[in-house]
Amino acid sequence: MMNYTIPKNSQIVMNAYAIHRDPRVWEDPLSFKPERFLNSSLDYQGNDFHYIPFGGGRRVCPALNMASKINRFLLASLVHNFEWSLPNGMKSNELDMQDAFMGVLVKAVPLSVMPRAKFRNVAWVAHLDRSA
Repeated sequence: MMNYTIPKNSQIVMNAYAIHRDPRVWEDPLSFKPERFLNSSLDYQGNDFHYIPFGGGRRVCPALNMASKINRFLLASLVHNFEWSLPNGMKSNELDMQDAFMGVLVKAVPLSVMPRAKFRNVAWVAHLDRSA
């Protein structure tokens, strides 16, 4: 493969960190720019090897479709039901977006946000007993 000899029974591990930060593929790859995905034809299901959040090929995440639907629902629910702000009047350009590696990639400084319910009369029901 590409002039490399890969011994039989070798394990090959893709470097997703490097793939997702490749300047030959991504313009300004170290900047947080979610808008880069708005009109993109990228396939997050593992068929486009420039973007592999769920792995790819035969080892793709089996819960990919469920995770995609749950993430959309969860994000929409959080945006709909809460107003979000940074603590103590902090501005978004003051956020530390540096990465740290701890087995998985995380932010070096955890994000703190302040949720405030938009709707005061919303009742959250965990269980509805209809037998009574």
